[in-house]
This record gives sequence, C-alpha cells and structure tokens, in this order.
Amino acid sequence: MLNSGKKEDVSRIKNHVRVDHDFDDESLQQLLEAAQITLQGMIGSDANFAAFYEVEENVKLFDIATLFLVDHWYKTRSATTSLTFSEAPLSVKTIVLLLKPNYLSYKRQNEV
Repeated sequence: MLNSGKKEDVSRIKNHVRVDHDFDDESLQQLLEAAQITLQGMIGSDANFAAFYEVEENVKLFDIATLFLVDHWYKTRSATTSLTFSEAPLSVKTIVLLLKPNYLSYKRQNEV
C-alpha cells in the first residue's frame, strides 16, 4: 500500500498527478492519507481484517483507486475550478465496487 512517509511513494503520486516541483509534497501526503482513510471507509476497515489490504491483488487495486482519488482532489482543491465537480471519479467507484465484495468475502472467511 502507498505510504505517505516513503519518498518513492510520494514521487509515484507526483508522477501520477503530473507535478514536477516539491511545493505541494506536504499537501499530496495529506491527500494520500485522506484518500486511503476514505477508501477504507467505503470498502471496509475492521481492524481485525487489516490483512485484506496486504493481499497483493487488493493492494494493486487499492493503490490505483488511491492515486485516482488523490489526483481528483488535487485538481479540484480550489474553491473555483473549470473542471466539472464530482464527489469521486467513476474509476474510483468502479474499483471500490470490485474491492467491497472481496473484502466482505475475506471477512466472512476469516471470522472466528
């Protein structure tokens, strides 16, 4: 999973949102953390099943959704924008719809 404390992950985010300066690094780190919290809230975040987010195929999808959401929030962070506003991009919602049933299935299989 992407980590806001890792320089290479911040570089990956900057590459995704097409930022080539360091001025917004702190903002991008905050957006990363907020996106991950938001996505875990949408998918599921029971502490007993945190290992779900360590499964490689889930990590790949989760990281892509995180990048899409950070990109969306970064580009629409201003009170005024020429872009059309939407709560979350369709691409993020699609990935959440893929991960949510996987999470519920994982949770059922691993309940004690």
